[in-house]
Amino acid sequence: MVESSLLDEDPVLFESASYWECRRRARELRARWYAGVLDRARRLSDDPLFEAMQSLLSTRQEAGGPDLFFSRTLSAWIGALEGALSKIERGLDPICLDIYFDGEAFDRDLAVEYPHQGLPPASVPFELLDGAVAVVPVCELARSPYMSSGVRATFPNVDWATTPFDRRAFELGVRHLDESLAALRELSAGAYRSFNENVHSIALHVLVDGETSTSSRADWPGCIVIGLSREHLERNDVPFTASLLYHEHAHNKLALQLYAQPAGLDPAEQFVSPFKNTCRSAEVILHQTYPITVECAVRLALMGSGGRDVTQALDHLAATAFRMELLVGFLPLIAASPDCRAIVDKLAVLTPTVLTAIHRLMATAAPEQARRWALEQARVNERHVRDIGQVLVRGAAVRDPGLDSWRRDGDVVRYVYRGVEHTAVLETAGYGYVESRYRALDR
Repeated sequence: MVESSLLDEDPVLFESASYWECRRRARELRARWYAGVLDRARRLSDDPLFEAMQSLLSTRQEAGGPDLFFSRTLSAWIGALEGALSKIERGLDPICLDIYFDGEAFDRDLAVEYPHQGLPPASVPFELLDGAVAVVPVCELARSPYMSSGVRATFPNVDWATTPFDRRAFELGVRHLDESLAALRELSAGAYRSFNENVHSIALHVLVDGETSTSSRADWPGCIVIGLSREHLERNDVPFTASLLYHEHAHNKLALQLYAQPAGLDPAEQFVSPFKNTCRSAEVILHQTYPITVECAVRLALMGSGGRDVTQALDHLAATAFRMELLVGFLPLIAASPDCRAIVDKLAVLTPTVLTAIHRLMATAAPEQARRWALEQARVNERHVRDIGQVLVRGAAVRDPGLDSWRRDGDVVRYVYRGVEHTAVLETAGYGYVESRYRALDR
């Protein structure tokens, strides 16, 4: 069994002092950005909303309360406003500012994010966990003009216009989230403190069926979106949910770090991700390696505390480990600034340690389960090799420690991966299809 001390090796803003210093730097950057955008808007429109937004930022900074420079609402609205101003520069009528930026809608979004803060008062269903984290229904975000797109990306199959709010399901989900955070608090005081410092809002939806779905966005700081199936709530798989919450918290922290501190990462998409099955940039690879590493650390540490049976939990960890073993090989290839390089180097130690712990547990499995895992690992590796070939044949550059050489030969690409020669021809069926690592969970 893995000790919870693995979480104390969290390489991104785990110590309070470093976290709050990074928040301070991010606040300075956003303050300049927000002020510049609002100043441009006020010169083009006398809509009182823009003055009110600037005043709100100033008064809240002086009077205390929530950090609105770490707010989903302000980030989404000012980002949308900046986009509208760019369109005006290209010829759009400035009257669009009065049409698309409605003060009541802004107030409502702010109330959904901070329903307990009176910013401004609004009738929004919510529960407050541990006096710090406000849980609201996702349907409230889906009504927002500037957050609905993020909701649709997380729940592409939900028609929010015809999906009623189910208060009983919401309350069951909140109770489950509360138990999951309690498990995290009992597991590691440091991990729980880090979560509470960083996350102030969880948007929850209970799915009728289907897989669990979670997300966080770099431009929605401090916020998590999570969808839990009714079946998941009936199982009350607290360890699994606790690990997913920490995973999204890790995305939030890494986004904060990369925003506030220049990382020097190459933006080129040149790493074939075994989780996304197409090329991704170094930043995306870090956003996979780090959150999944700490997610697995939480799940391992909670293996003995109930929830999903050990067989299924190990299926999930094994499916994750097979992909992580490919992903971790990218870390030495990532060039970065000194601060970011320190994170990469720590991950290069922590991730293999977590993988070793997973394999230690896998070694205790029954022969039939071990046989299934061997087949799955072979399939994951074969898919990775095929994906590399499909990327190369499309003319993209690929960096992979297993790619020994490659050359184009007419319409095909011949490449050597870990000493074995392969040939790739252009295929369309299945290319870019993202496999879910959760598929073994709900057999």
